[in-house]
Amino acid sequence: MWIIDTVLRRKTVYGLRKRYDKMREKTDRFPVIEKRIELLRLLDRIEPYITSLEEHHMSRFEKKKIIEIVHRDLEKMGLLLEKEKNSL
Repeated sequence: MWIIDTVLRRKTVYGLRKRYDKMREKTDRFPVIEKRIELLRLLDRIEPYITSLEEHHMSRFEKKKIIEIVHRDLEKMGLLLEKEKNSL
């Protein structure tokens, strides 16, 4: 199944976790404490979704729905990080 996901460039749970961890590390290195706390709170909202994808068995529809939610939220976080980095 991973070969099909790779060929079709589908988002996998492993890829989402990896991207989440990288954003978390970038946020931890953010210099302004108030903004860092705000960004960490937004990331903390995403983590339960990723954990449920990793630990629970669910239908393809549910899985796809949650993956899209996480992907969209990670995109927003990436844009917020870039915006905050450029405003410094």
